[in-house]
Amino acid sequence: MESTDLDPNLISRPLDPFFFDLEQPDYRHAGPELTKVAEYLRSSAAELKVKPGIWNGKRVDYFKGKHAVNALNRAPYKKISGVPAVEGRSQGEVLLTKMHFAGFFVKIERGAKLQVQISQQQAFHPDEYYIWLYEGPQWKGLALGTGVLALVFAGVLFPLWPETLRTGVYYLSLGVLGLMGVFFGMTIVRLLIWLVTLLVLGQGGLLFPNLFEDVSVIDSFIPVWG
Repeated sequence: MESTDLDPNLISRPLDPFFFDLEQPDYRHAGPELTKVAEYLRSSAAELKVKPGIWNGKRVDYFKGKHAVNALNRAPYKKISGVPAVEGRSQGEVLLTKMHFAGFFVKIERGAKLQVQISQQQAFHPDEYYIWLYEGPQWKGLALGTGVLALVFAGVLFPLWPETLRTGVYYLSLGVLGLMGVFFGMTIVRLLIWLVTLLVLGQGGLLFPNLFEDVSVIDSFIPVWG
């Protein structure tokens, strides 16, 4: 992994208040190295914990600074070529300060009912919260839109499909409905078990406590009881 020179004093230097042009974020001119870092942080490999918020009526994702620092110190980041080297938390904070200056994300203040607002005092700190201005590669949105359009077109032409293909789709639909039924049934069973243990033991216990957590499919069923 290539190393990029970063000012070691940047993290300790106080930042003057400044405002981002949210319509034309500066990250568009930040260069490929920082863009690669942002792509990593927005990927599942980074395991960056994000929470939903609402800013000016629009849904946004926000994260805590220290979680981004953690992500830059994980093994997947060290395997990426062409990004600034990060060895330890202090270098991660320096890199994130540089990204903050470039406009990839902006500091926020949290309010009630998921509402967030842009903070007038902008600086990077591990204990503060930030929303993404960087939305990732635009081709993903284009590919998603094209896929949705293709599915709609295929649905319109469903009566013209071959008999074998229509039969396959029918059984596939039954399988999906079956899985949904199992999921909802499991949810009801979890609730009943929680109520029974709460009444009998005085403390509710959950079957598959991570079932609705933001984790992988396998991790959703680990542990079995909690």
